[in-house]
Amino acid sequence: MIEVELKYRVYNYRGILNRLKDIGAEYVGKEYEVDYYLQHPCRDFKLSDEALRIRVSDSGYFITYKGPRISDRAKTRYEIESKVNDYNLFLELFNRLGFEIYAVIRKTRRIYRYGEIKISLDYVEGLGDFIEVELHARDESHAREVEDTLREFITRLDIDPDKKILKSYLELYLEKHHLR
Repeated sequence: MIEVELKYRVYNYRGILNRLKDIGAEYVGKEYEVDYYLQHPCRDFKLSDEALRIRVSDSGYFITYKGPRISDRAKTRYEIESKVNDYNLFLELFNRLGFEIYAVIRKTRRIYRYGEIKISLDYVEGLGDFIEVELHARDESHAREVEDTLREFITRLDIDPDKKILKSYLELYLEKHHLR
């Protein structure tokens, strides 16, 4: 699966909530998420632009691999994700294989849907408020069309589509805390 995502800093949270309501976005729910990012013992994921994460959330536990970006217009990348029953077991497994927890990101996420578009209003501890809009593409050739769809949607929320943030929460966190 190819995930296509656009992210923006939110300066007017109430205004975004009102716009979502005005356009008819459906409120799905609120989740608290803790993301454990793992570092490979022999490969630097920062250099390869990859990520391996275990997510603990109100809706369950997930292990996710994110491949390198395949577009500079959005955060477009191959993603493999699976729900797991016991995240501690996977943390122990990866630890025994030499992986280390590199960073822990905590966020509160309010999730909305507008058609197929998933909208996440996130408060990320230590970073602030953001909005992410996401769709999945069938393949790389379809990804550009999906990016355009997301850009058009974000303008409906009175957000300048060119002010996107291409860095992940992990990258923003590491940058803010002056970590490698």
